[in-house]
Amino acid sequence: HASQTRATATEEQAMRLSQQRAQNVVDYLVEQFDVPRNRLAAEGFGETRRIAYGPVAERHRENRRVNIILNYPR
Repeated sequence: HASQTRATATEEQAMRLSQQRAQNVVDYLVEQFDVPRNRLAAEGFGETRRIAYGPVAERHRENRRVNIILNYPR
């Protein structure tokens, strides 16, 4: 049971870190490029959208990416 609690804590930490990383990108775009904050949204996915499954160091590096999706009005 303790290992299950530990895994949940790790997943929660990954989600918080992912959300903070995304928020840092939003903050950077607002501060450095004057992008209106109301046109940006940050969303963290934690371990839910991994793309790499190789060796630990390499996997972590690949999974620290930030995707930026641009939506243009029609």
